[in-house]
Amino acid sequence: MEDQSASDVVSDGEYFYVIEKYDETQKKAVVSRFPTDSRSKAEPDKTYAFEAGVAEWSLGEKGMAYVRLENGKLLTIDTNSGRTLASAQYKGTPLPTLIGQDVLVVQHSGQISGVKKAAASQ
Repeated sequence: MEDQSASDVVSDGEYFYVIEKYDETQKKAVVSRFPTDSRSKAEPDKTYAFEAGVAEWSLGEKGMAYVRLENGKLLTIDTNSGRTLASAQYKGTPLPTLIGQDVLVVQHSGQISGVKKAAASQ
């Protein structure tokens, strides 16, 4: 991977997820997925694009990512298909998301919300 500016890298042991900084010219943020055993100059096997910067990328059970965007949107992504399984919009930026067994716990503006987790496709 060259000529990319990452703000964070997250791994689940099988893949590395490289969270790139928000690109002002293209008006999007990209997360690139690389297998952990790929060669050093490999192309990503999957990319995900977002309309705002990625503030948090948390991995749940196999194939699920919980994404907090800087515009207040929370997403549940199926990392294999790239589909958005669930979405919630908050005013401002929510605090870090806590992942429970069946629920995402979101703290925002002095309130706590529970959002039921979506199921990954098989």
